[in-house]
Amino acid sequence: MMAFVEKVPIKSTRDSLRIMLLSIWAESDPSAAMAYASAITGASSRNNAITSVLRGWAEKDPEATAAWIKQLPPDSFAIQR
Repeated sequence: MMAFVEKVPIKSTRDSLRIMLLSIWAESDPSAAMAYASAITGASSRNNAITSVLRGWAEKDPEATAAWIKQLPPDSFAIQR
């Protein structure tokens, strides 16, 4: 499914679809969803994708999500504003 999303030519549509699907994917396989999101090029798109994964993961397992965030280095995504 993600391969299809990446072929969508309109960036805003591609990003919206990616965010929606990553959140759903994170509920069942957060590690795979996070690996995918982390590999997305472009800082803004990557950060939006990671945020989506965290939201989906937190719906399913908030404790594990919080633990993952806490282990991040201080200069990582979670600390950026």
